[in-house]
Amino acid sequence: MLAEEKMVASEIAEALGISTVTVYRYRDRYNIPMKEASRGRKPNGDRSGQRFDDKVRFLASAGATVSDVAAKLQVPVAVVKAVARKYGIPIEGLN
Repeated sequence: MLAEEKMVASEIAEALGISTVTVYRYRDRYNIPMKEASRGRKPNGDRSGQRFDDKVRFLASAGATVSDVAAKLQVPVAVVKAVARKYGIPIEGLN
């Protein structure tokens, strides 16, 4: 219903108290049309230009754990785990 009100995923997530990733999963699972945010969205409005997986890789190479990276980048642990698995990034705490 919130998607029908032309809210973007981050607004829906905030309104429901869930993560944006969860909103996208439900959108994909149930084929829900949703207003898209601007292209190239980055976690927490990051404007550094550095790719998210590169940040995870850098922090992991410095010895950070999954939970350390999640805290530093202000994202859920599940997001860090998903990125590490997708890009084959060795990181402590990835089971």
